[in-house]
Amino acid sequence: MASDGLNQVRGGLTRRRFLQGLAVSTVAASGLVSCAPKENEDGAASKEGEASTLGFQYDWETAEGEIIHGVCPKNCYDTCRICTKVVDGAAVQIRGDSSNPWTAGSPCVKGQTYLDYHYSEDRILYPMKRVGAKGPGAQFERISWDEAVETITTRFKEIIENEGSEAIVPYTFSGTFGLINGCFFSGVLRFLYRMGASALMPNMCEAAGVAAIPFTYGAQKDVDPEQYPNTKLYVSWGSNLSATSVHAVKFVKQCVENGGKIAVINPLRIPLCEWAELWIKIRPGTDTPFALGVVKILLDEEIYDKEYVEKYCMGLDELKKVADEWPAERVAETCDCTVEELQTFAHMYADAETSIIQIGLQVNRDSNGGSKIRAISFLPALTGQIGTNAAAGYQWLTCGYWALNFDNVSMGSEFLGAPTPGGGYVTTWDQIEAGAYKYRVINIPDYADVLNEAGRYEGEPCRAVFVYNGNPLVSVPDNKRVREGLARDEVFVVVSDKWYTDTADYADIILPCTDILETEDIHQDYHGWYINHNTPAVEPLGEAKTNIEMANTLAKAMGYTDPCFDEDIPTIAKALIEGKDGANAIYGPDMSYEKLKEEHWRKLPDFIPYADELKKGFATLSGKIEFYSEGLKELGLHPVVEYIPSAESKDGTPELAAKYPLNFLTVTSKDLCGSNWHNIGKMRLLHGDVYLYINEADATARGIADGDPVEVFNDRGVCDSLKAMVVGDDVIAHGNVAGLKSAWPKFMDGKNNVNVTTPGYTADYGMGTSFQANLVEVRKA
Repeated sequence: MASDGLNQVRGGLTRRRFLQGLAVSTVAASGLVSCAPKENEDGAASKEGEASTLGFQYDWETAEGEIIHGVCPKNCYDTCRICTKVVDGAAVQIRGDSSNPWTAGSPCVKGQTYLDYHYSEDRILYPMKRVGAKGPGAQFERISWDEAVETITTRFKEIIENEGSEAIVPYTFSGTFGLINGCFFSGVLRFLYRMGASALMPNMCEAAGVAAIPFTYGAQKDVDPEQYPNTKLYVSWGSNLSATSVHAVKFVKQCVENGGKIAVINPLRIPLCEWAELWIKIRPGTDTPFALGVVKILLDEEIYDKEYVEKYCMGLDELKKVADEWPAERVAETCDCTVEELQTFAHMYADAETSIIQIGLQVNRDSNGGSKIRAISFLPALTGQIGTNAAAGYQWLTCGYWALNFDNVSMGSEFLGAPTPGGGYVTTWDQIEAGAYKYRVINIPDYADVLNEAGRYEGEPCRAVFVYNGNPLVSVPDNKRVREGLARDEVFVVVSDKWYTDTADYADIILPCTDILETEDIHQDYHGWYINHNTPAVEPLGEAKTNIEMANTLAKAMGYTDPCFDEDIPTIAKALIEGKDGANAIYGPDMSYEKLKEEHWRKLPDFIPYADELKKGFATLSGKIEFYSEGLKELGLHPVVEYIPSAESKDGTPELAAKYPLNFLTVTSKDLCGSNWHNIGKMRLLHGDVYLYINEADATARGIADGDPVEVFNDRGVCDSLKAMVVGDDVIAHGNVAGLKSAWPKFMDGKNNVNVTTPGYTADYGMGTSFQANLVEVRKA
């Protein structure tokens, strides 16, 4: 694919404008995206890793003060290692940890605003009580912690007595990804489980893929991204590292510099296309047919690794039967690609001595997301890439290496009856219903139904919502109905946050929480191979409390005397890392809480993923890589894989597609992380207007010109906050549109963001979200 396809201007679009608007600045094609050196007023580039400041410029090495080591806690692939210079108890400078090969001395552009973030005049530093109506423009007055806690616990006790504890509904996701104060396994869950609140499955991002991969390999063992430079073929499949993992881009660049090739499979042009030899823009939702088409070519032409497959795999005959249903012509018609593109990719992949497929999260955020991940997972096994080389295999999420004692933190087994559900570790609702959970389990994709007592939750009351680490009115699908649920007069809403978010506008009580510079926590990357300790740099501002302090305070006010509610963060961190028998060997020798605290971060020891399995057997039912899975069959799923069209698609719902003919891709902005940073002025300035990327043929048919305000709509709602950016086929194909997710309505004059259109379907595996199964129409506003 030629790299100069964006040179020409279309409706005002240039390559520079497209890259700046969608994903990255123009440094994307030359290195570490969003971490590039900034230019001084004279145009000269500042030194690598030069830090952000707040009113002063200190010499990092020689100036007075103490350097405190920490880690960015946001839901980001990179998990930047950050150093803070502290003088007289105040943070004065932030920079990346230059000793860490991943962060390499510079946080991303968002991380460089952490002083603005921490010292913002808009931070909530004291408990607040709403006075007046819920919703946009809500007014609050300061109260004491005692009054806030008394108000909350009195109401919770009333609800428990009158409606039952399950009528208290939590919401949490990734305001912090810390393993103690965060969402998935946090110590806050102790309080919620002890109270008997509904148990939330935080299945926002990865659940379908996490559920799918073990049915192929028994366990999830991803390639170290720092091996990207050493592979011969890097495949970016439904990913955009330039927006989601900017520090990994340098490793992909090194792959090219070392003579490696890049192939991109993505409906939308991404900056890595500048380096790619092949870009195939398949239709959203059709990854399974495309992968099976590749499988068929590999098998028909006998260009797979026969010896490897015979020795380490099972179910090849069954896989061949499924793949035979997908000849190249049918794949091309279904996926909106060409036969030549399919064949070229299959041969490029088969010919590569080593290859890594890096699979993006967007692939699994679909009603058929688990099937897509499973189909893709067959490819590295067929070509003998699994367990044979450190620079070969797949890269999905390294959470397969999270070998910590999470139940010691959340205490699900003790208080809930089973470990925290969700995250892809449970595949179907039947497993939930057959489980040992004492209280009802709810799911993030269904959150609108939970709040409105609809769908599978009909007749199940929701009388209180407890929000921490999240902003559902920005991030959750079917957003209009989420807003309606929070607006109900009978629903008591508590929000713990640093900011007056769109969600906080519906709170009865707001509790102030600490930020990165004030909170001790443990973090583990989900792209890199690192475990990290965050040391608080400064004392909390105002009356902000950590999530653990908040939860313990509320638990005691509820009358709970369990010893766990006296535990502080260091005690929980020690239990998390060491458990009863010491730290897991995957973290290397002598790992302990104190050791990690001293080292700040530690990389997992080098090893070849699945090399041990080639010797000892895989953790599947058969002990081999399974193209055919009895485990899937027992769950009522296809034992190999099948193409079930997306819940909204021209293949699956042709009548709906006639009414709403455009696939709406909601994609990540480099300037936001989830809903974080849109309220920070510098980042909002960089983020700018939120664009809808629309093909010129689709725009012309609708009378839309470049720069026009547009409305994107379907039966769920109208997203009225976007401006059209008219592009050619070399950016996005006819029939697809794309918009950046996670913008705050309150910073767009109250207009709706993209999630007012997204659906609440659950994925086929793991009950994950289906943001990408979204058909819409577009009109000029």
